[in-house]
Amino acid sequence: MSTGILYIYMYIINSILCIYFIFLFCVCVCVCVCVCVCVCVFNLLNTDVYSAFPEALLPVRLLATLICTSTVVVVHLVTNDAIAYLNSHWSSGSPSSLPSSPAGSDLQETSRPSSTLSMGALGLLLLLGLLSGGSAVIHSLSVSERAVPKQAWMDQLTRDRPDYWERETDRELRNQQVFKVDVETVKKRFNQTGGAHVFQWMSGCDWDDEDDTTDGHDQYAYDGEDFLALDLKTLTWVAPVRQAVPTKLRWDQQRAYNQHRKNYLTKECVDWLKKYLAYGKSTLQRTERPVVSLLQRSPSSPVVCHATGFYPDRVVVFWRRDGQELHEQVDPGEVLPNHDGTFQVSVDLDLTAVPQEDWGRYECVVQLKGIEDIPTPLDPALIRTNWGKTGRDGGLPGPFPIAGSVAGALLLVGALVLAGVCWYRKRNDSAKRPAAGSDTSSENPEGQKHLLAPTPDPKS
Repeated sequence: MSTGILYIYMYIINSILCIYFIFLFCVCVCVCVCVCVCVCVFNLLNTDVYSAFPEALLPVRLLATLICTSTVVVVHLVTNDAIAYLNSHWSSGSPSSLPSSPAGSDLQETSRPSSTLSMGALGLLLLLGLLSGGSAVIHSLSVSERAVPKQAWMDQLTRDRPDYWERETDRELRNQQVFKVDVETVKKRFNQTGGAHVFQWMSGCDWDDEDDTTDGHDQYAYDGEDFLALDLKTLTWVAPVRQAVPTKLRWDQQRAYNQHRKNYLTKECVDWLKKYLAYGKSTLQRTERPVVSLLQRSPSSPVVCHATGFYPDRVVVFWRRDGQELHEQVDPGEVLPNHDGTFQVSVDLDLTAVPQEDWGRYECVVQLKGIEDIPTPLDPALIRTNWGKTGRDGGLPGPFPIAGSVAGALLLVGALVLAGVCWYRKRNDSAKRPAAGSDTSSENPEGQKHLLAPTPDPKS
């Protein structure tokens, strides 16, 4: 999983937590105001709120308990969701097309299932076909038990081959059982007895329409980590972890099958890829112009050149100074998919040692095939920060301090409320306690006589 996706996901999580803490802060403020108003009213009436209403603060205590409990539950759920996200997103290589590989069996045999993801404990099977850098063309879950197209242009394939989706569905239902066995096999090798685990296979091919070169990849992962990969040059399997070595040794002996996989990935798969490109030409071979922005989290942070909304994903983004491309002070990011089928990428520029008067010598350049270069000068007025100020004016360093600040504010409000309640009780206790040798009936206000023992009648 790429670092960029991780930061985006954690940013979303922290934003949700910030909103939740702000909501709790508002609730606490409202409760505190109500309590203060009630206390003031009872003071004006010369009435002890604790004696008049012994359970007056019970709702406040219940509300505090509810807030603490709900906070723990929300943090727990969000954390579990983040862990599940990390475990279920693994990528390596360049997924391009959906191969039509032979039906498979478990890891003890020589055949392999199709491009799928399996969670052993839940028995879920996901088939995902990707094309042209991330466009989903096929999607299937064991819950629906049917492979379905995700792009409208794939309907043309159904007209040409009416049985296509039925064949895909039958094959993946068989692979569902295969992957259950695979997960159990790998769990034993890792000495695992329970829990939800993810076993993935990603297979596909690449085709360069300019020089007609092709390439393929066939690889497995377990719980988000590389497990096995086929080296098409040596026709042997690479095992990055020792638990995969037994399977590697067994599959290395299957030279005929490995050669078959290479032929499929470099020829038959490429033929299917060209068919898909022909079906979706109007969608897949379009060009969308990127939107370029300059971003900065804080005065000490790098300036980020962020390009988003472009298609296809083959884009070049770089910084240059005085017309010359920079290779130092620059940290390029990965091209990431957007929810609408377009892409985004960011390139950082470290300006720690650059005085602001020299910023005009820098510019960010975005190059995309089919459109002219898009230069963006490093102008402080164009830089967007979390405070809406320029890069040198200061800004909020991100969502992490926001959550901490809001949580700290909540703790401060709670401490103030607790201190106020304790002070009020102490004051009332002092007022109730009579001084030694004094006449309690004359020194205590009339409104507090009901709190003391009745004074004897002198005439009795």
